[in-house]
Amino acid sequence: MEQLLPGIIAGLLATAIIFIVQVIYAKILRPAVEEFLYKDLRIEGRWLVTYPENEEFTEAVELTRSGHDVSGTITVTGGSDKGRVYLLTGTFKNLIMTSSFSGKDESRLDRGCFTLQVKNNGQQLKGFSSYYQDDDNEISCLECRWERG
Repeated sequence: MEQLLPGIIAGLLATAIIFIVQVIYAKILRPAVEEFLYKDLRIEGRWLVTYPENEEFTEAVELTRSGHDVSGTITVTGGSDKGRVYLLTGTFKNLIMTSSFSGKDESRLDRGCFTLQVKNNGQQLKGFSSYYQDDDNEISCLECRWERG
């Protein structure tokens, strides 16, 4: 029994050390290295979103970036959903941004995704948004344009 207890303690201690090292790597070291090595376009900042098929519907996006990971908030500034806020997460690699969004108000089911490509020397992102809208109970797709704002 005396030999068993030190083995159990050593195993628990080794597990704790491995867990702590893994958390430090995932939360601190890896993002710092990715940010240092990042060579893509700097897309963080404010973007104004328009939809050519539905010109009254507009949005403002505040985008942040850490390495290739992007996140931000989308605020609807025009149209029937004016005032609604959505949370966005995704990735930006090789001049393509893929992201998903969902309503900040968790009681609504609205959600969707963007697939956008850089245009006009980094001043514009163009592509499509596919989304589910709670009010209409259907999935739709619209062309969209993001302009630096």
